[in-house]
Amino acid sequence: MCRPLRFFNRMTRTSWAAVIVLCVSLNSTLISCSTAADRVLPVPLEDRVTSDGHGDDHMAAAALYQQEAQQLDAKAQKYAEEAAAIKPLEDTKGFRRNALLRTAQNLREKAREMHQLYAEHAMKAETMTGMHPRQ
Repeated sequence: MCRPLRFFNRMTRTSWAAVIVLCVSLNSTLISCSTAADRVLPVPLEDRVTSDGHGDDHMAAAALYQQEAQQLDAKAQKYAEEAAAIKPLEDTKGFRRNALLRTAQNLREKAREMHQLYAEHAMKAETMTGMHPRQ
């Protein structure tokens, strides 16, 4: 029997359970960190907006979403430029270039989502304050 298999055969049910609990807790920690980092609106503003807050709250949310979209667009442009600057001899199989382009594409998708959220909140704020909606 090869050496690694002997190790796994010696593990008891308790040690397997400990390994599983460790993996699950690590996974949930990583997921919660990623969702907290993706938050654009501060919690109090998000609470007011979700409870159909005032037009000012929606305008503030729209401004934050627009700012986030601009930042994501700038980051995507930076990654795309970095990918274009890679010479074929520096990355013969294209792994680095493709990773940069994929990251730029993901950032552009997130920016598109932020632009949509900006438009929704701006429209809602304009209708709440009685301004004419933009065309």
